[in-house]
Amino acid sequence: MKHIYSFTILLGLLSSYTFGQSTTILTGLWNPTGVEPIGNQLYIAEYYANRIVSVDPEADNPTINPVIDASGISSILNVDGDIYFLATDNGGLNRLRFENGEPRRELIVNGLESPLDLAYHNNYIYISDVSRITRVDITSDNPTLETVIPNLDYPSGLAVRNDDLYIAEFYYNRISRLDLTGDDGLSTYFEGVSEPWDIEVLGDYLYIAEFTGSSQENPDEEAPGKISRLNLTEVNPELEDVIINMNLPTGIGVAENELYIVEWGTEEEPGRLSRFDLSNMAVNDIGNFKNIQLYSNAHKNQIALVGLDGETNYIVYDMLGTQVLKGSISNRDWINVQALKSGVYILKLDNNQTFKFIR
Repeated sequence: MKHIYSFTILLGLLSSYTFGQSTTILTGLWNPTGVEPIGNQLYIAEYYANRIVSVDPEADNPTINPVIDASGISSILNVDGDIYFLATDNGGLNRLRFENGEPRRELIVNGLESPLDLAYHNNYIYISDVSRITRVDITSDNPTLETVIPNLDYPSGLAVRNDDLYIAEFYYNRISRLDLTGDDGLSTYFEGVSEPWDIEVLGDYLYIAEFTGSSQENPDEEAPGKISRLNLTEVNPELEDVIINMNLPTGIGVAENELYIVEWGTEEEPGRLSRFDLSNMAVNDIGNFKNIQLYSNAHKNQIALVGLDGETNYIVYDMLGTQVLKGSISNRDWINVQALKSGVYILKLDNNQTFKFIR
């Protein structure tokens, strides 16, 4: 049986995603600086409470459960079930393990001045300190700090995708990139973010916690913080807003198709933990109106576009932003989507026209 879905879409050179609001899980956190999903728990660093706490986000009434005390915890990282965190009381990288249900803290290496964030790649944990990036081989019997990039100014966030290390430079309002397999050195990847505090990779996207936002009309005027993202598969990506009007976001955790966000908060509005479901994304396309038909043969697991002028390239993304299919298509050509899992997908053409379909 064949089905024809008719869409009135907006065609043009600019395409952007519009998202809904996040859902609050709980409030009352004391200046949280990091959140990490591990199993069915979220582990959260509360900087001025000097502790790590856990929260069950699926509980009917989520509560804050203290896990371990440590001063000035700035980041949490899960590596194969072990919890690594940075603390200022020993200026070091620490590991948290549970023995008979009791938490035990172990110092891996110290010598850090003011540690900020963590990322993992091929047995190494990369650490952003106040003026440099270092790394530690956590499989070594004698782990030591090795400087990777010196002479930085507050590299507040780290994230890894494939062999690339992305670095949020808070005071320079930019994202830099380092190829961990080459000798090219640090390069600027994107400029124009507003005080990026934390970054996380999910699929092909880099999600950014912008501590304070800014408007295009008044770029020097502070606005509420936000979560934005960059498509890492694009040479010149456009910055897309994901969640706006946030109260100083300081941490992002990723799990499957969800973002978990912590906000620093203020005296009037305490820190908050919230969740955003990426499967709720909607598509906006900006330009001139034109009627387009997406033609679907559900029985044969095929789709086609009716109304194309000539041949064009296409890419299919899942709702996490991961590229799952690509090729070229002409008017009424079939695209075989049988290999895709059931779900919602976005088909994007060379000129940034986008179409949503369900497999």
